[in-house]
Amino acid sequence: MSNTLEDRTIALAAVFQATYAVAEIATRGDTDINIDCLLSSLFDINPKDTISIYGNLQNLDFGFNRLVQNFTGAKETPFLYVISLLALQKKLTKDQSLSHILQEGLRTTQARLAHFEIKHDNIYASLGDLYSQTVSKLSPRIIVKGEEQFLRSERHANKIRSYLLCGVRAAMLWQQCGGSKWELLFSGKKIAEQARILQYL
Repeated sequence: MSNTLEDRTIALAAVFQATYAVAEIATRGDTDINIDCLLSSLFDINPKDTISIYGNLQNLDFGFNRLVQNFTGAKETPFLYVISLLALQKKLTKDQSLSHILQEGLRTTQARLAHFEIKHDNIYASLGDLYSQTVSKLSPRIIVKGEEQFLRSERHANKIRSYLLCGVRAAMLWQQCGGSKWELLFSGKKIAEQARILQYL
């Protein structure tokens, strides 16, 4: 995986897109955000380059927009999820046991795609359970804010956990491309400028 600002910006945009999908499911029970590319990224283990994981730049347009918004204006609730996912991903990578469970679980879920569409409840249930078995075991756990009716719904909870898992995948990509918390804290405007450029390619 190449180590460029462009690659890191793509990865971070995917994290933002995933966290906003989480927020929308938690607050209104549905989302219009492109999550197909995020779900597909979970099963692309050996991509030829960064953007191929998500298909094309247009698929991450929402993520680019929110990235720019958060780095040039007021931070929104999903930004806290972004920070948490980046931290949890580092812990997950260091835990060989949980990493193995995650890899095996993704293989099992991928096999189910022969019988179910990627946004089928069966797939969400599998991914949600996998998140609970792995990332949820790490601390501090992400506390998602939203409406009680959606947070208590198993169907919605599975979607939330699935999208958080997508965020972890993107966070892993961010790290593989050389991303760090220091770059996130001190180079936000530079990342936002790169995001604007990518939106017009």
